[in-house]
Amino acid sequence: RQTFKTRIPWLSSIQDVYILIAIILSISLAIVAGRGFLQSDGYLYLAENLEVYNLDQFEDAFFPLWNEKTQNFILADLPKLYVTMPIISLANAINAVTGIDGYKILQAILLLSPISIAFLSAFKLTHYFASKFSSDSFIQFLSAILAAFIFTINPWFATNPREYMFRLDYAILPLFVYLFLKMIYSGDKKYLIFLAVAISVFAAYKIMLISIIIFAVILILDIII
Repeated sequence: RQTFKTRIPWLSSIQDVYILIAIILSISLAIVAGRGFLQSDGYLYLAENLEVYNLDQFEDAFFPLWNEKTQNFILADLPKLYVTMPIISLANAINAVTGIDGYKILQAILLLSPISIAFLSAFKLTHYFASKFSSDSFIQFLSAILAAFIFTINPWFATNPREYMFRLDYAILPLFVYLFLKMIYSGDKKYLIFLAVAISVFAAYKIMLISIIIFAVILILDIII
């Protein structure tokens, strides 16, 4: 007697299923957090980054990087271009194809994506730690989910949407630590490349300082222990 089983190639293991569940939870959490904004027809007007009323004005706020008042380039704002320009292009494309307001799309991405990123970033790091203390995949998954949820609902992070780059740096910090640990203990050079790219694109000087301190503590503990 021959039996047939339906298999999804990219869900070949229980770990793949857990990752898929984590992704679904991260998106769901972002949607729940931003449901009021998503259901409304208006925009958010927030100081520092969203003090404009349309996509063109938002783009003009970043170009040029030359500051007329100080007569120099604002190099600290350079990482914002790596993040915002692809999002602006995506919002323009969606607007051209579907007619959906591009500025609404851009605000939704900038305000809600750090929530999903924070959840997945914390999930990945905690799952890595949990795997060192337990061989039970479900315990690893449950620990990672709980830690990711706690990290994401941090009151400061959840209630301060103004500076999206700072929120993005907060969201990506656990991923920096995860890549650093994998770079040291796995011996795989690809993690060095991933870490370098992630830091060059996302990290501002504040998060870089925190990252350096964390990396130093990890190295010191590794030497002592």
